[in-house]
Order: sequence, then C-alpha cells, then structure tokens
Amino acid sequence: MDRVRCNQCWGFGVIVGPRGTPDAVCPMCKGRGQLPSRDVLWKQRGRVLRAERESRGLSLGKAAAALGINKSNLSNMENGKISPRNVWLGSRVGLKHKRESGK
Repeated sequence: MDRVRCNQCWGFGVIVGPRGTPDAVCPMCKGRGQLPSRDVLWKQRGRVLRAERESRGLSLGKAAAALGINKSNLSNMENGKISPRNVWLGSRVGLKHKRESGK
C-alpha cells in the first residue's frame, strides 16, 4: 500500500507545542510520520460528507438516522476513521446509504 506524509504532523511524528518543542506523539500517524494513502483519501471524503450534511442543515443524529446507521459510525466516516464508501449524497432527498438505494 502506498504511504504519504502525515498531514497533521508534517511527517515528524510529533505534535509541536506552543514553544516549538515536541508536545505529544501525533494521534493521526501514531508517531510514524506517514499514513497509508487510503487514510488520507478517507479523511478527504469525510470532509466532503460533513460539509454536504452541514450545508443541508442536518444534524449528525438526523443524518445518521436517515442513513440507518448510528451517529458514531457517521462521525467516524466524517473524521476519516472508517471508509465513507457506503454513503453517497442524493441531490433531492439528502443522504442515502448505497445499500438501500441499490447503487
């Protein structure tokens, strides 16, 4: 699997504190400085998913209920922790789950 530089710690593996000294191990890459490219893609897709949900005025709970999933899973998708591949955004009815839509 391809790896890319962590975009949270810029590949250093640590989060720099206010005095410019290493403050903590990067929570995103866990100190490795790199992420699988899949993780970066999930994070990008999650940001789009959240922006679309918010632009429609849907709360996390209402969107999750409409998708038939729990709030935790939708939150994890929006934060790039799990794949958002099973969710797509319908233009008229808001959010739909691919499994339910038949697509």
